[in-house]
Amino acid sequence: ADASLAATVLRYASAASMGKPTGPVTLHAAVSKLGLEELTRVVIATTVGGAANAPGPLALLRRDQWRRSLLAAMFCRELAGRRGVLPDQAFLAGLLHDFGAVVVLACLESLGRDHLPVLSEATWCRLVEDLHIEFGMIVVARWQLPEPIAEVIAHHHTPHTASRAHRSLVQLVAIVDQIIAVLDRGSNGGIAALMEVPGLEQGEHYRIGALMPKVAEHMARF
Repeated sequence: ADASLAATVLRYASAASMGKPTGPVTLHAAVSKLGLEELTRVVIATTVGGAANAPGPLALLRRDQWRRSLLAAMFCRELAGRRGVLPDQAFLAGLLHDFGAVVVLACLESLGRDHLPVLSEATWCRLVEDLHIEFGMIVVARWQLPEPIAEVIAHHHTPHTASRAHRSLVQLVAIVDQIIAVLDRGSNGGIAALMEVPGLEQGEHYRIGALMPKVAEHMARF
């Protein structure tokens, strides 16, 4: 029903059909041509990615939140298999677990630059941190998001409170949050510093290390 998004999907599917006389002529054919992974990338890049990179008074915070969300999605998918979590579900959980922060920033920016107080970046970050779960749960209710994603949004800071059915997924997201925090601190210990992350299993820090050279390339695609 979204004409702009449908046109974008058709455009990407046509580009994937280079060398053939005609590309997909229906949305159903375009979706089949792209496949689930590429379709997901196109949709995310066109919607959430476009909003995250739009200009605005809090644009830097939005872009950093988008960066962290994509990193979380990639790391969750990388570590999902050994933890009994479906990789696609892990990717979506990592991407959306802090979505409330995006909503908080959007609501603040909707007030207009002239009505926003002059605060330090650290103060804005604390405000977003204080509100992001509450706003995330509003999104869960209004969008009727599936229960596993709702559990992740509600409990990723307190995974022990998650329902037993989804605790492995929530714990994975919580661990990945800590991984990103360690990497963002720029520890001199490099990937070895990830050993300090509670719950990270033996060898998993090497998997994150192996993924790091590909991070920029993957993020650019979104």
